[in-house]
Amino acid sequence: MSKCVSRTLEIPPRCENWTTQLSNILKPYSHVHFYVTDPGAVAILKPFYEILTQEKSTQSIWFVEGWALNACLPNSMNISGLPRLSEEVITGQQKNSVAVLMGQQTDFERAYRRLTMFKDLGIDIIFVSDHWKDISGIFAPDGGRPFIMPAALLLPDQHAYDLQFSNLLKRGVNVTELQRSLKVFLHPGIERSLEIIESFNPDEKEKLRQKYNMGDVTILMALDGSKEDQIQDKHSDWKYSLDRAITFFKLNYSQAIMLVKPHPRQDHKEVMLHIQQYHELLKEGRIQIVEEFAPEPFIAICDEVWGMTSILLIKSLHLGKKVRAFPPAGTEAEGIKIYANLLTCRDD
Repeated sequence: MSKCVSRTLEIPPRCENWTTQLSNILKPYSHVHFYVTDPGAVAILKPFYEILTQEKSTQSIWFVEGWALNACLPNSMNISGLPRLSEEVITGQQKNSVAVLMGQQTDFERAYRRLTMFKDLGIDIIFVSDHWKDISGIFAPDGGRPFIMPAALLLPDQHAYDLQFSNLLKRGVNVTELQRSLKVFLHPGIERSLEIIESFNPDEKEKLRQKYNMGDVTILMALDGSKEDQIQDKHSDWKYSLDRAITFFKLNYSQAIMLVKPHPRQDHKEVMLHIQQYHELLKEGRIQIVEEFAPEPFIAICDEVWGMTSILLIKSLHLGKKVRAFPPAGTEAEGIKIYANLLTCRDD
């Protein structure tokens, strides 16, 4: 049985001049490139790219691997090609005027290797964090290896700053280095998504409502992608959270519809296979899987937004949506301030 606990802390305020702040980060550099692996990193760095294409005539490269290899990013290149191109494309550019914007990823070991690679090439690293989890292991890994702090570690708010500062300090990074690198910034991905949602065409909204046969109350359940090597037990994956959400839905929403939104890293077939056990709800059309990739239209049209620890919940709170979180076991306390005002549902 799940119960819901209300949080009363404030969500991060929106930033009116957020595009100006992004522009100021880019100004010192004649050339700016990007390195991404995961969907969250793509979402948070795309606004930088959009501003860059408006303000600078130089061409940027998206260095990609992992999930991002298939993200169809403009002028993208497998990261394995970087050493081959480094002299011609990167270090051949004006010294001390080249930066790589690096997004967050779940593979800390790989991230540390890329930090090392860019540092060895003499490129400034601007690391943009898109979440409120402990990522100190990316910069100061275990095993006695030296820490590598980027030229700037941009964090979405003061809570994220305090969390990373404390954890990096525990890992042996000195205070001077932390004060130089860490900066309270904003979350460009959230700001850009909110603009998209608020400007969503009413006709397109109606098309989606008709496609999914939406009734008076529709709930979006947004999943987070869990890789097999990240799942500690059966209570720490997306299936556990989805089952709890559906159980809560069945008990409390007799007439509503639930739209399940797989994470970009997830296989839709795998999600569909899992929810086959709820055959009555499927037969009635009360549970459906979203086919579209972008989540913004569904935040716009749904009455409530549920999730695990998804950034979609934060976006929804900004829009005044009713929100519920069904976090995997072991993550309830992580980044708790940022899930302020959520109804966090967990087992008794």
